[in-house]
Amino acid sequence: MRMLHLPSLSRPLNCGFLLSFDFDETIYHQDFRRDDVDRFFKLMRQWRENFGVMWGVNTGRGPEYFQEGFNHLTEGLSHAFSPDFCVTKERHIHLPNAQGVLSPLKSWNQVCDIAHEQLFCRYGDQLRKMIDRYMIHYSDCQLQVQDDDPYSVVVDCARKMDDISDEIRRELIELSEVSIQRAGPYLRFCHREFNKGSALSQVMKELDLPTNRLAIFGDAQNDLDAMSHHPDAIWCCPVNASGEVKDKVCGHRRGYVSDFPRIQGVLDALHVVVEPYLING
Repeated sequence: MRMLHLPSLSRPLNCGFLLSFDFDETIYHQDFRRDDVDRFFKLMRQWRENFGVMWGVNTGRGPEYFQEGFNHLTEGLSHAFSPDFCVTKERHIHLPNAQGVLSPLKSWNQVCDIAHEQLFCRYGDQLRKMIDRYMIHYSDCQLQVQDDDPYSVVVDCARKMDDISDEIRRELIELSEVSIQRAGPYLRFCHREFNKGSALSQVMKELDLPTNRLAIFGDAQNDLDAMSHHPDAIWCCPVNASGEVKDKVCGHRRGYVSDFPRIQGVLDALHVVVEPYLING
């Protein structure tokens, strides 16, 4: 499928830096201001020309759901263009083909899918029983299985998911291959070797970039994997980030917590932290 209605730009001759953005509540939310998004894409074009900067989205959304959100975000904006990479469901990598159309990176995605098929073959019954038990125990908060993913759940209150995810982590100690990805009220079971961090490492390898030429922006717990996998990167989060993420970013030598929310916080961090680094080398 053609994921996005906009093509990516041609790769800069000298790619010098990569920006990795979470999507929901980082660069996108339902009530975004279109002039903020326009400023973002103008900056991406300017930095691409001046510093060889590339950028991408690292999200827990599936491809179709990301397509819907990104097309909404960029509708009617003349400066917008598709990202240079996209990671969906925290693990599947998409890179532009020769026509600038984001396409699956089969060499990575096939290995990822096989690993998850084998994982759920071994532990699927245990995980489904665990989910059923939590659905009964937390019936007051409407814990539900996602329609398109039998190993992904959502609750009607993100705070409730704090308790649920802590309990699940304790249960998973004996299942060392199984991990969870958490973002607000959403939680997904997955293979421990495939997450936003390992996928971003593969993207950096495909682009032939060193790990210190990277800035990571995120707001939710599933962004911690991306940060932990890249300790030499710049870490940034908006003020609406979870307390766990803000604490992690605050404690990092190249961390920055913006006083502004969502894409306004992203723009603030880009100018305050990333721009001086690009200018000074």
